[in-house]
Amino acid sequence: MIIFIGCEFLKIRRIVLLQKIKNLKVKKKLSVSLRVTISLLILSMLTSILSLVYLNYRVNNFYKGIYKVKSYTEEISYNFERLQKFLFLAVAVDDEGKIKEYVASANEVGESNLELLNNLIATYNGDSDLIDVLKDNFSQVTPLRKEVGNLALEQRNSEALQLTNDKFIPAITTALQSINQMK
Repeated sequence: MIIFIGCEFLKIRRIVLLQKIKNLKVKKKLSVSLRVTISLLILSMLTSILSLVYLNYRVNNFYKGIYKVKSYTEEISYNFERLQKFLFLAVAVDDEGKIKEYVASANEVGESNLELLNNLIATYNGDSDLIDVLKDNFSQVTPLRKEVGNLALEQRNSEALQLTNDKFIPAITTALQSINQMK
């Protein structure tokens, strides 16, 4: 019963409103329709501006977070490949000057990877256990890299190659697997 009375009331209100509009002069009707049109235009503009602000937030969040993490992980992976290359070259070459150059390049790449790891830790918002595993992997790779470099500088190539194959490459492989989990 109450709903029926409410519906009837709305019908009566609508009829009264339509009669008021019909009784208005054309100038007044145009004025009212223009106001409604401008109000709808302003409302749609505000909605568009708010949508652009939200889109800006989402894009900035992507480039400051997810994109940077992906970039850091790709660069670390690339640096691990370069690190292996320089150490293998240091072991394969007999010229002492070249060996020093390759070991120095490997050390630079290793230090660069540590900086990238710190940047990755600062921007990564995911599972903190992955960060701990990655830190542990880096703590294994760094001394092995230095030891292989020292063995190459001492011209103990067979020992350096054995250490590289037995410990260094598996440590890098484990680190790369941890990095791939972060991507």
